[in-house]
Amino acid sequence: MKPLILQAIYDYGWQPVGTFQDGVTLNNPNSLIQDETDGVWYRWDDASTLPKVVAPGSTPAGTGGIGVGAWQAVDISDVLRKDLAEPDGFKLIGQVPDIATLRTMAGENGKAVLVTEYRSGCGFGGGQLFWDSSSTDADNGITIFAVTGVTTGRWKRKYKGFIDAHWAGLPLNSATDDCYAQMQAIEQLMFNEHVSCYFHNGTYNIISQNMPWKNPDVPPSDYKNYGGASIICDGPGVIFKTTSSSGADVFNIMVSLILV
Repeated sequence: MKPLILQAIYDYGWQPVGTFQDGVTLNNPNSLIQDETDGVWYRWDDASTLPKVVAPGSTPAGTGGIGVGAWQAVDISDVLRKDLAEPDGFKLIGQVPDIATLRTMAGENGKAVLVTEYRSGCGFGGGQLFWDSSSTDADNGITIFAVTGVTTGRWKRKYKGFIDAHWAGLPLNSATDDCYAQMQAIEQLMFNEHVSCYFHNGTYNIISQNMPWKNPDVPPSDYKNYGGASIICDGPGVIFKTTSSSGADVFNIMVSLILV
């Protein structure tokens, strides 16, 4: 049984003791027994006849019936709803630890999950994502995530007007790590959807190649049209670095904090 359900049962004073299929003896009025054929939990409603012996392979109907003075179903979902409605009920909601784990699990259409962080130990980049069961969109590592072995269906973030570098797992753990792939994905979203991007304090180091902020089909002095999308730095510690001399003018534009 899921730990959350068991904890809720215990918190409300119930004592799960076994199943009809395995057989068990109920000694107390707060003892619960489960019928594994449908997952329903029951209590024995006649304390005067305790202990109640249930032989292996039994059913509620065959061991006294269902009703007053017999087996009474216990609504475990109601127990959980009451716990979730408490002021601190959010603590009972499960979370996906990181994006790597998210990419191993498909979801149910329209249903959301909470991701704790982008990668283990980074402390950012999580959030709420929902499952789009009909999507075959490419995994961009920011707003769309594919599941290994699943052709149709994607996890997606909901956003409007802005994206966040944290959603791409940036900045990386080390200031010397190459973040070209993540920056390229951010640039593509900014260009295709005209969304601005927040960058947080840290070093964004591009080593492998120059960033594609220029339009390769026009003269070098011309830049791609980002439809008003901006690079927004949320503090003085945002550092963009490149080892490519041809990228110097690119980063002059980036440091000006706006792309037009």
